[in-house]
Amino acid sequence: MSESLKQRIEELNLKLTSLKEKRDKLNLEARGWAEKRNSLHEKIKALRTEVAELKERRDALNEKVKELKNLREQARTERKEKRAQILKLKEKLERLIKKRSTQNMQDVESEIKRLEWKIQTTSLPVHEEKLLIDQVRVLETQLSIHRQIQKLNNTLFELQTEEKALETRANLHHEKLSELAEQSQSFHEKMTKLLDEINTLRVKADAAHQKYVEIKQQAQTFHKEQIE
Repeated sequence: MSESLKQRIEELNLKLTSLKEKRDKLNLEARGWAEKRNSLHEKIKALRTEVAELKERRDALNEKVKELKNLREQARTERKEKRAQILKLKEKLERLIKKRSTQNMQDVESEIKRLEWKIQTTSLPVHEEKLLIDQVRVLETQLSIHRQIQKLNNTLFELQTEEKALETRANLHHEKLSELAEQSQSFHEKMTKLLDEINTLRVKADAAHQKYVEIKQQAQTFHKEQIE
């Protein structure tokens, strides 16, 4: 074998070795980029799972907020109706109070009993008896007014109690829904932050993949030169 041929073979071997080293180095670098890309994809996957959980919790809270809003508005509507009934009842009371005598109900009842007893047990002239009967009728009208006022006052107390209970219920619903709305907003903000992080990681993962493809192509070029 001539010296020139030996030299040519050595040169080719050196070239092949150099190409192989470059290819292997590039493959190693490409593997590094692939691992980085895969690691980023795993992080993205984990963050997406976390986002899905947060979304589920946020949506559940939003449903509860919606339900509480309906309950609050229902309580407010009922309270408004009670208030209208109370105002109407007070007007009726005012009209009756103007017609009421200065005597209290017990005194009127006592006076009626006294006059009725007198009519029943005493022999009276017709005109005098008629006067007493007329007095009893007037007193009975006054007693009826007293009893109506008493009944309306009892009804008024019940309505005012119910109105207060409805106001308290509406306030409690409002406080609870405000609290849950804040929690929902907190979950939403965490979601937004995680989605931003996912977008950032996706850009990095895409860049890592692009780098992997570029380097892999370079390695493939050296590999082709090696086998040609």
